[in-house]
Amino acid sequence: MVNLKDVAKRAGVSSATVSRVINSPEKVNPSTREIVERAMKELSYVPNISASSIMTKRNKSIGIIVPDIANAFFSNIVRGIQDRCSECGYSVLVANSDDIHKKEYDAVYLLYSHRVDGMILAASGIRDPEYSGDEWKILNNVPTVLVDREVDGADFPIIKTDDFKASYTATQYLISNGHRNILYLTGFTSMMDRYRRSGYLEALADHGIMHTSEIAGQFRLDVAYREVKKYLSSLHSKGQYPTAIFAGNDLMAIGAMKACSELKIRVPEDISIMGYDNIPFSECTMPALTTMNQPAYELGVSSANCLMSIMTQSGAVEKRTLIEASLVCRDSVCKVAKDKDLIIKNT
Repeated sequence: MVNLKDVAKRAGVSSATVSRVINSPEKVNPSTREIVERAMKELSYVPNISASSIMTKRNKSIGIIVPDIANAFFSNIVRGIQDRCSECGYSVLVANSDDIHKKEYDAVYLLYSHRVDGMILAASGIRDPEYSGDEWKILNNVPTVLVDREVDGADFPIIKTDDFKASYTATQYLISNGHRNILYLTGFTSMMDRYRRSGYLEALADHGIMHTSEIAGQFRLDVAYREVKKYLSSLHSKGQYPTAIFAGNDLMAIGAMKACSELKIRVPEDISIMGYDNIPFSECTMPALTTMNQPAYELGVSSANCLMSIMTQSGAVEKRTLIEASLVCRDSVCKVAKDKDLIIKNT
């Protein structure tokens, strides 16, 4: 196991200097501090805060890491966390991972070096084994809560939407409106996406409908737009479009809408589109997007409450808390009549 002396040897400084970097970095020359911190990172050295004076140096701050702060869903989670933390006398530091595991690891390391009292993490969707071990080593030294996204091998409390149930409800709604040929627009391989996909598949199976088509949109508007346009263009000569698209988030649904518009495919008259998240912009699309409402703000508040309970040891903490989503019916889904050529707008 790497110890303080190993770090000192790698950095070419004394053990006392390494100790000062850990406990009183403001008292160390910036260039020396940078050399020591680089050595710690290269050796995956994590100071044992339970055995050092760092434990008593609270700065009343919480670290938050999300995949995309520009995504309204995550910005609303952050707002919920910030509001609750502010009530409890804590400030927040927010980092963006861009859904890249290396960036997430770097953010965890940076926030830890700033001595945050706890962390709330919406994990990156694509995991890299190269970083997981060191990341968990750091997070095991600081109170941590996961929000929205579970991670295999991570033993932290998780606050999330019941994605399976929500996806089942969304698919059931499409089926109740006569849709049988549904294109599923998935994100990327992750536990969250597996739950959503499983809910979709189970709803199909319960109604004796075969799953026929699926596209990966990586939870991004631009990728979904490009992939949906390519897929629908390939079906143009056959004239056999799916009657509905179920997107794993609203950004992908909006990307699908854009692709349909450019291909002169009417929404919802030709293809119905269902989203997931209910981001603020979803009601401003033309037509307004039918979607599943994830209570993002509530997820943020609940994750902050969970973290406060851990930090103050003020009660038992549930390992897994599921919050229900709700269906928001707008104008992007049509009822398909028995006559396949007739489509009636759902009211």
